[in-house]
Amino acid sequence: MAHFVKSKRKPPPLIVKEEESAIDSNGQWDEASFVVGRQGIQDKRKVGSSSEDDTIAQPTKYSLDSLEKMELIGFGSSGRVFHVQHRETKSDFALKCIPMDCSKQVRLQLLQEIRANSRLAHQNIVACPDAFLIEGTLYILLEYFDCGSLADLIKVSGPLPEKIIASFARQILSGLSFCHNQHYLHRDIKPSNFLVNSKGEAKIADFGTSSRLDGGANAASTWVGTVTYMSPERIKGSEYSFPGDIWSFGLTVFELAVAHYPYPPSENGQMGFWELLDLIVQKPAPSLSTDSFSKEISDFVAKCLEKEEKDRPSASDLLNHPFLAESNCATTADIQKWIKPYVKLIQQNLVKAAHDAELDMGN
Repeated sequence: MAHFVKSKRKPPPLIVKEEESAIDSNGQWDEASFVVGRQGIQDKRKVGSSSEDDTIAQPTKYSLDSLEKMELIGFGSSGRVFHVQHRETKSDFALKCIPMDCSKQVRLQLLQEIRANSRLAHQNIVACPDAFLIEGTLYILLEYFDCGSLADLIKVSGPLPEKIIASFARQILSGLSFCHNQHYLHRDIKPSNFLVNSKGEAKIADFGTSSRLDGGANAASTWVGTVTYMSPERIKGSEYSFPGDIWSFGLTVFELAVAHYPYPPSENGQMGFWELLDLIVQKPAPSLSTDSFSKEISDFVAKCLEKEEKDRPSASDLLNHPFLAESNCATTADIQKWIKPYVKLIQQNLVKAAHDAELDMGN
């Protein structure tokens, strides 16, 4: 078996029972119709299926032994991310490796991410071909993106050209509209959760805090996600729904246009956390000046950042906004040409950051 995880501690028994999710004594995550274990994902129900009694998905052609480790590209408190290659097909993937001696909350988010990613099959949502739970470690196989996230991109490129933003926004909204039509709230929309590649593709990632509104429910109330990208109604602790994702997306588009977080620091150069949250709730939303930006992108952002959630357009409606008209979007060839000078630097930054973080952890 390929060795991806260094572990100095023996994990505790894998028994977790929380919100209908459990890792049983056999080392499998078993939630009735959805199982993650040594043989990968087995799922009786897929989004859009007409029946919940569909045949269990057969194991894929992937296994840990079929993957060749290329390099470490991510490191965090819960685990590592490797760039790997499938030996037979030479296809590239990202492999998350997480020892399951992490907290219950982290376990639940990881398992929620697998379930959502595997069921939400869309060209603008990061694919999860398989996942394995083996000897106390969770392995999540994901699409590989050689340009990292939009957050990684703007660190080296600075503000994105409007045509590039429009093209990326159109792709992301297509995926987000699909999520919402399938009753999924993402709940953590921000630049670092949109992945891009040198082909010019942009896709939605990280469904660890997502929620599916089942049984006729039309709102959620749980406090999860990145607070600074939360909508006013979420910060206030009110019930919220799909418009909360639209607000976060508006902040993201704003950030791509200026290459920094939309809300400014206070006069002394710093703003307290609670001061910032009060500003988001009480003050007008940030706006892109038409002195520096087109009327189309300024209006697009303004519509996403309506303070009242009922006034925000849906993801489907935003796809028809003039800013996203074909004439305003960069072509695939244009994106590929524009992004090419940044690819190598982004990859170097990701590898260096991962190794620096690993050294800091003393591993």
